[in-house]
Amino acid sequence: MEWQVILALVLGIPAILFPLAFVWYLNISGLYQVVRDARQRQKRRIARESRTVVIVLAVPAILFPVAYVWYLNIGGLLAALREKRKATRRAAETHVVAR
Repeated sequence: MEWQVILALVLGIPAILFPLAFVWYLNISGLYQVVRDARQRQKRRIARESRTVVIVLAVPAILFPVAYVWYLNIGGLLAALREKRKATRRAAETHVVAR
């Protein structure tokens, strides 16, 4: 081989391979970025769903005692009103009978 051919190969091969390597790098880094973003979205979605499950499970556990106490208070008030109404009717009936 003559020196001109060797010089052409030495200069030509890198001139062809560097742009190819650069394009390959851009493609691979783009694919890596897409995969990384997809994993991050999946992690955020799972975290959001797990928070939703915690909220769905926690809200009834928090509200049940409050609702039960409210139910007992209202039930007690209604029972007291019924007793007062019965007592008022009895008093009215005995008052009418006594006349």
